[in-house]
Parts: sequence; structure tokens; C-alpha cells
Amino acid sequence: MKDISVNPTNAAIVNTIIALARNLKLVVIAEGVENEDDLKILQEFNCDTVQGYLFSRPVEAIEVPEIFDRFACNRIANT
Repeated sequence: MKDISVNPTNAAIVNTIIALARNLKLVVIAEGVENEDDLKILQEFNCDTVQGYLFSRPVEAIEVPEIFDRFACNRIANT
């Protein structure tokens, strides 16, 4: 996902992909979330989970469990 907060065509494509995944009962993970505007749009589209520089830089594998613990609450769907 790229530029969904500034490019309506890209936003429409992402929204369609999320809707398709939902209809197929799949969990949706958006990669490349780099700013709050994109996050808000993904929340409006009911995306399940996000990842990207907005939350963390790339890390070594040994750091992953701590990050999972720290960001477990970053699921953006209303559960």
C-alpha cells in the first residue's frame, strides 16, 4: 500500500482488496504503514492489523518477541 492518503485510486484499490479478503474470511495485514493519515484510512477500511515504519524500524529476529508484546494492542479492528 502506497500513498493511500494522497492518491484516491490507490485508496480505492486497497479498500477493494480489504473487502475481498473480508468476504473470503481472511485476516488483513497492511504493510508499509508510514504515517498517521494512512493508518486512519486503514482503520476506516476495517483493516485488521498494520505494520510499518510508523510502529517500528526493521529489527533483528531476537527483538521480535519483545516488539510483539509491546505492540500487541496495535490491532486496529474493533474486537
